[in-house]
Amino acid sequence: MNTNTIHSTPTTHRPEPFSARRSARRSARLPALLAARLAFTIAHAPASTKGGIGLLLVLIASSSVQVSAAFSRTLFDHLDPFGVSGLRFAIAATLMLSVVRPRLRGRSRADWTMILLYGTSIAAMNICMYRALVHLPLGVAITLEFLGPFAVAILASRRPRQAAYAVLGLIGVVVIARPSADLDLLGLLFGGLAAVSLAGYVVVAERIGRSGGGASELALAIGLAAILASPFAIAAVPSLRWSDAPILGASALLGVILAFTADFLAVRIVGARTVAILLSLDPVLAAIIGAVALGEHLDALTVAGMVCVAIAGGLSAFATGRTEPATATPQREARRRSSATMSASTANSNTASARSRPFGFARSDSPSASSASSASIGYTRSGAPRSSAPPAESRSIAPITR
Repeated sequence: MNTNTIHSTPTTHRPEPFSARRSARRSARLPALLAARLAFTIAHAPASTKGGIGLLLVLIASSSVQVSAAFSRTLFDHLDPFGVSGLRFAIAATLMLSVVRPRLRGRSRADWTMILLYGTSIAAMNICMYRALVHLPLGVAITLEFLGPFAVAILASRRPRQAAYAVLGLIGVVVIARPSADLDLLGLLFGGLAAVSLAGYVVVAERIGRSGGGASELALAIGLAAILASPFAIAAVPSLRWSDAPILGASALLGVILAFTADFLAVRIVGARTVAILLSLDPVLAAIIGAVALGEHLDALTVAGMVCVAIAGGLSAFATGRTEPATATPQREARRRSSATMSASTANSNTASARSRPFGFARSDSPSASSASSASIGYTRSGAPRSSAPPAESRSIAPITR
């Protein structure tokens, strides 16, 4: 009897080609690279347009926060507000860390300190604000929270009119919020902590931007905020529904990722003082969204407060675009040292040539003397000395931050 035997050839798994793996890694890093390129392009924009870009970024962040809050309010019937906030941070941290993939090694202790402060301030201002709303009316809580950034704006002001912009914005917020006299001591404590956290959030963001930080530091800070808010997220998991997933996802994308990224770019471009004033646009946009989406009535006092905030924000952004204070950036420091070294070497060469001549005089019409005299006179727009010898050293580089 003939038996037909079928021999099956074993299938060997071929390793993925190197080019395919490299293209996959590039595709995974593409969003982070695009974000870094966008940040670099915006940061090196002309000084006259930086104020408008900062205003636009804060408007994007404020609008994202208000739309995210509108989404989150639909979940408050079966979820705790703290749980919603913790779940938003958990989703946002997962997305940010998976896309950006920040490095953990090679960071200094100062870098980790700034990241810890940044993440703690992000988590604290959300948790403390929610706790303040439990004990205080909305107007009082909003006014207390924005005392922090207005204090930053006033303390960082170099001219009286800059402080006046902050005071005008604070008046507008108070008029919009209209705090009543019914105050709770515990609510005032949480409101004050929210104000301190919001002020620290703005200041630390500027410090990280000055040190060259970007999306990696922001992703790590959001991850730390998610860890700090994880007890509230874990407690809310049993009450979750499948229909909550798209709402929480949209809220995380808008209210956390987009809002904090826009805030970080704005602080990096126009500085903490200007962003602290522009943050007063939050209650204005909340009032507008409430009137448009919820049909709430805007009375004359609310409109007057909105006008005060709009004027303060517009004047502050306009002043930022017109004046660009000198900041000790690494580029300026390198130019200053290069100019000083070149002037010293030119002076030494002139002294040596003068000693080699019989009467000790250097020729004033020599190229070295003329270049030394022109290098000691020129100044850049920011007030830093400008050398005329090498074009690469005399090129003015706009600072990343204020």
